[in-house]
Amino acid sequence: MELLKPEGAEVLAEYEHYNWKGYAAITRNQYGKGMAYYLGCMTDNATLQNVIKAALGDAGVKLSGYGYPVIVREGTNDLGKTVWYFLNYSAKEQSVAYKYSDGEDVLTGETIKAESQLIIPAWDVWIVEV
Repeated sequence: MELLKPEGAEVLAEYEHYNWKGYAAITRNQYGKGMAYYLGCMTDNATLQNVIKAALGDAGVKLSGYGYPVIVREGTNDLGKTVWYFLNYSAKEQSVAYKYSDGEDVLTGETIKAESQLIIPAWDVWIVEV
């Protein structure tokens, strides 16, 4: 536990303890052409994930909004079309919302509508071309 004095940094989290009020626990500050995050405390997993997502966003990394066990990757095929890969890294069937434009399942030719549910079998993949 560090007692941070922000000195110009944006305070993202501060201590609620009566002795440590006024001290920051997590800060963000402009550094060169980017942002620097400083964690001066232990956090729960949800808080840490939020800080990491914010840092990735500041770095220009596009996040899919999906998470383990379904990992989503984007690519471009030889025709210049966007291809979405939905990889189920689980021994259980997974259901996820398809958040992108209408497309086609490249393995079956089936039309995939925006906002439809994809049912991905265990250890399997859906590949959708948009």
